[in-house]
Amino acid sequence: MSATSAGSLVSEQDRAAAQDAIEQYARAASNAHDDPRALLAMQTRRLQEPSTKPDERFWALLLQARALSLLEQPRELEQALNQAQLQLQALSAPTALPGLALRVLQLQLAALSGDAEALRDPARQLAKDIDEAGSMKLACDVAIMRAEIESETATVDEAWRHAEMALECATSIDDPELKASAYLQMGRLARGTSAGQSSRQSAATYFRQAKEALGAHPARYLRSIIEWEAGKTLKRDEFAASEAHFNAALALSKEIGDEVGVAVASVDLAGIALQKRQFSNTVALATRARKTYERQSILQRIPSTYAITIPALAAINWPAAQRDIERARALQSAAIAPLERAHLARTIAQVYASNHLFEDAYRELTRSNALEATARQDESSKMVMRLQAVHEAAQRDAENAKLALRNETARLELVAAGARHERLLVALGAAVLILLSGAAVFARVLRQRRSLSVLALRDELTGTPNRRAILAMADTQWNHCKSLNMPLLVAMIDLDYFKKVNDVHGHPVGDLVLQAFAKAATGALRSQDRVGRYGGEEWLLVAPSAKEADVQAIFDRIRSRYTEQAIPGLPSPHGLTFSMGAALSHGGSDGLAAMIAEADRCLYEAKSAGRDRVVLACAAV
Repeated sequence: MSATSAGSLVSEQDRAAAQDAIEQYARAASNAHDDPRALLAMQTRRLQEPSTKPDERFWALLLQARALSLLEQPRELEQALNQAQLQLQALSAPTALPGLALRVLQLQLAALSGDAEALRDPARQLAKDIDEAGSMKLACDVAIMRAEIESETATVDEAWRHAEMALECATSIDDPELKASAYLQMGRLARGTSAGQSSRQSAATYFRQAKEALGAHPARYLRSIIEWEAGKTLKRDEFAASEAHFNAALALSKEIGDEVGVAVASVDLAGIALQKRQFSNTVALATRARKTYERQSILQRIPSTYAITIPALAAINWPAAQRDIERARALQSAAIAPLERAHLARTIAQVYASNHLFEDAYRELTRSNALEATARQDESSKMVMRLQAVHEAAQRDAENAKLALRNETARLELVAAGARHERLLVALGAAVLILLSGAAVFARVLRQRRSLSVLALRDELTGTPNRRAILAMADTQWNHCKSLNMPLLVAMIDLDYFKKVNDVHGHPVGDLVLQAFAKAATGALRSQDRVGRYGGEEWLLVAPSAKEADVQAIFDRIRSRYTEQAIPGLPSPHGLTFSMGAALSHGGSDGLAAMIAEADRCLYEAKSAGRDRVVLACAAV
């Protein structure tokens, strides 16, 4: 056997061994979804045994780290990963897979304490490296992590795309825990959108699917999170249902000794107790949770406990409430987000005001406003950086493509110049084929990359934003306009007698009508306005900073352009019309869902009044 073939055989053996190790690691890691503390204790004992081999030590450290990440113990997690990094060099199978498994956990460590915005590029590169290495298990892990990272940076459609990829990946390898984790992330995303009751029901459906995906698997840790998330989905006045979920989460966390899980569920139960005016129970639950957070150094969760104990103590023990207020005001850690501190300051202001300490209340309210301004400024800076990063990435891709094409062209020119005269035609033909093939491959890769984002954002027929995308855009504009005290116009549009068009002229002509309206509406709007297909022949229009006087003008511009559109299969002019119901917000607090409902009611009024008109609700929504 030659040296080359022997080296190749060893390489294949190494890859097979590494792949087998990853699969064994994945099976063992699934135990973390049931009882991370038990997994941690088992791997700690394994590491203490002198007979444990170097390869076994590496994977034991990764399993230990896996448990620590779920238990939210960042300091111990960092120590385990540092030891694993040193142990990586001693592995007998020098392949990429063990290092990639380590990088997944290093990214999880960064996610516990880092800025989600800064994790997007490392997560993207890690996904690319895992894809090249061919590990489906690690690919599923990273897809779920990317969904979490994108949701933290408020890029909803990207988060949805990665959650759907994670679900598809978990289904393909038949991993119940990963499948449940994907559904769990989808439930969080559905709950986070401001699309009203339907989204809340959708979130509950995803959480139910997450439990169903687990089947007979115990997965007590994962089930506790699903129960907690389901409880958070319910409205504030649904005490009984919320308590049932939170108590289920609490019982599961206690069963496996998950102190942080117990604390998290206790805080929510304390919040319900506060609303029920069960003040002593409120203080006991929230105080125990705070002690856990302090012991575990989970500083970012401490303000939520003070926001509950201070109002409760103010009702039963004012001196104790004052002591808690002083402790709360001393929280200055960078780990605590400005918005968390702002909410706490506003709670303190309300307590002061209810006790007629108006000067103190004004001071806390001023502090709350300053913290909110800081948070808005931070978010604005992050948005600018996000847009700049996207622009720079696109510019780099374009420059790399141009350079690659230039290099390929130069190479082909050298080949053609050095070829003999009698083979010139053959060489040129081959060069043309190579260029055509390369262009086809390049175009196919671009289409594949674009298709994922386009499918997530665009309606296939009209090219406008689809329902999910236009709702996400509306949600962003609602929050932006509310923070800047700007008006926001939301309008529901319905094409008049569209069913008659389909019945008389056929669905192909109906599709052309939808495309004609999309073109007319898009062309008639300002650069900051958006219109998206809400479903069927219904559309949702979002126009930030629009005023009452603009509503009729917007309607008239769209109607004028729509009338001018030539639609094959219909006479010219086609005579088709549409109706519009609009709601204009002046800074009310009921949210986007209320605006959409009000616009829908106005649309019904417009259609009842004879169609081909706009009806506006001017009251603050």
